[in-house]
Amino acid sequence: MNLYRVRLCSVGNIDFGQNPRLPYSPLEWASCSSLAECSQACQKYISRHALGGGNWTGGQVFKDGAQIARVSYNGRIWEGEGYGFGNEIKGEF
Repeated sequence: MNLYRVRLCSVGNIDFGQNPRLPYSPLEWASCSSLAECSQACQKYISRHALGGGNWTGGQVFKDGAQIARVSYNGRIWEGEGYGFGNEIKGEF
């Protein structure tokens, strides 16, 4: 049963002369049954598209239509929305 959806996307990295206003890789969504699976989906997307930390803008995790967490470039999962540092999630909701 898939409880979560995670947004997978990126933009250009200005440090490499890429346009930070344009997508660098295609927008994708992954349906996942756990937060750990959300993190794995993000890491696979990052690897598949050879993204750097300056490219990664995805990782927003949704449950029942509301954002509940975010997966950072390093695969760690943070509570809440946005890019401020909330509490790291080490288990499931």
